[in-house]
Amino acid sequence: MDELYLDNPPKTVKDAVEMIITIWSPKALKDLASKSKADLWLCHFGIGLWIRNNFGLWEGNKALMRDAGSNIQDDVSMIIIEALRKKLREKQNERTRETKR
Repeated sequence: MDELYLDNPPKTVKDAVEMIITIWSPKALKDLASKSKADLWLCHFGIGLWIRNNFGLWEGNKALMRDAGSNIQDDVSMIIIEALRKKLREKQNERTRETKR
């Protein structure tokens, strides 16, 4: 995952999740969706660092931090990772239900 240097980083967790879904590769998204909740901590230095660097958390993206409910960069990146995994799994479940119809 390359650095983005965003001029306008996301201001909400929902926007961060949607942005990641549009720019990450399908493989990266699938890999994250397949992780157990207990294993998400393994993402801290990879995906988590990417989020902290690219979404302005080190520069104090106060809107995103406020929306996440934390002023700790590491916590905000984990909240985004958890929300992303949840969204990806919901999409997988929808596709599964549609194919069973």
